[in-house]
Amino acid sequence: MNGALLEDVQRAAGHREPRTTKLYDWCDYNREKSASLVWYILSPSLGSQMPEFQLITEIIARSVAETWDAAKLEWSLLEVYEAEEPETCLCGHFPIIELCVLSNQRNHAQATVGNCCVKRFIGLPSEKIFQGMKRIRKDLAKSLTAEAIQHAFDRRWIGEWEKMFYLDVMRKRNLTVKQAAKKQEINQLVLNRMKRR
Repeated sequence: MNGALLEDVQRAAGHREPRTTKLYDWCDYNREKSASLVWYILSPSLGSQMPEFQLITEIIARSVAETWDAAKLEWSLLEVYEAEEPETCLCGHFPIIELCVLSNQRNHAQATVGNCCVKRFIGLPSEKIFQGMKRIRKDLAKSLTAEAIQHAFDRRWIGEWEKMFYLDVMRKRNLTVKQAAKKQEINQLVLNRMKRR
């Protein structure tokens, strides 16, 4: 299985061009490993055991569309949170602490997926939100990312004024005492809201 040639997998998959086969390289593997991954997925007895296959199957099952490329476009980021106790991703991976609740825009279904799977396979901005969280957890005086601020605003944790204030001061090095205090107040609020109750 390991070391399968790209050309062999291309023939097995019935792809006209090698670049089509390369599109299945979900995990940033090199050329040979990429081909092995596709060969693995195409094998009915083995592909269903892969976390990537499980995630795709679960998302399609909760979608209106019946293909992966169409199904993943139906989903948006509803909520991100850090679990106090490890949870399981939709792909079956355990333990997961950074989780995302996705919402289907067409049928209103929801799915809880680990941050890595959201970033790698679905392409929503969860990673940027978690980056901001990690930064302020280490130092409350640091800044959240713009994506984390937008997420807090979308969830109505902060208002328009707080959002504009934060975006204005987030890259400034020298803040007044009041500005610094307000920024840290917003940081603490967002940290508290990101914990799943």
